[in-house]
Amino acid sequence: TLNADVVALQEVENRDYLQRFVQVFLADQGYEHVVLIEGNDTRGIDVCLLSRFPVGPVRSHRHIEFAGPNDSIRRFNRDLLAVTLLPPDGEPMEAWVVHLKSNSGGREFSEPVRLGEAREVRRLLDQRLANDPNARVLLMGDFNDTWESATLKTIVGEGSTAMWPVNEELLDSQVVTYNKGEYRSMIDFILCSPAMAKAFVPGSLRIPHGSPERTGSDHNPVSATFRTN
Repeated sequence: TLNADVVALQEVENRDYLQRFVQVFLADQGYEHVVLIEGNDTRGIDVCLLSRFPVGPVRSHRHIEFAGPNDSIRRFNRDLLAVTLLPPDGEPMEAWVVHLKSNSGGREFSEPVRLGEAREVRRLLDQRLANDPNARVLLMGDFNDTWESATLKTIVGEGSTAMWPVNEELLDSQVVTYNKGEYRSMIDFILCSPAMAKAFVPGSLRIPHGSPERTGSDHNPVSATFRTN
């Protein structure tokens, strides 16, 4: 229904399952490129990407170690998947797919873990933008935290390298992306590097509302359109 050229997904069990899903249910959608690298989650839920555009280099960050709570050494609970997209007759862009730690087990336990992941995401963004300030980067997925949280503030950053949310005009509204139970809120975002923000097509943001019973997911998708050149 979204008819998106690029789709970022979370909680996918494995590449074979995803490939068969595409072949059976999305055979006419043109998703020739299926990207999934097994991550760190012991339940086997991975981040991945479907694309109509050709795919260039793909980077996994699942083995990177960074500081967690109480001086612990951690890795991403899933992965931070970075996929270079090569639109025909357009400029390359990068889609980074994230699925940060949820509040399962209680926020007092989960938030320090998620903040460690957020700091590492920001470090990697700083590194990428220092190497190329004009890099066209989209960071998208399930952040498992709200806009005013320390998690999002850490990732967005400040100054000339701050990330910009395509759902900016909805941040103070009642629009939700997590659509189930008592914790209905906006926790899914598309964030843009400065160069990528310039390619956003105003008015193209869509967040179709659904439910597990009606649309098969407890998250509503966030969709936006960008110019490729």
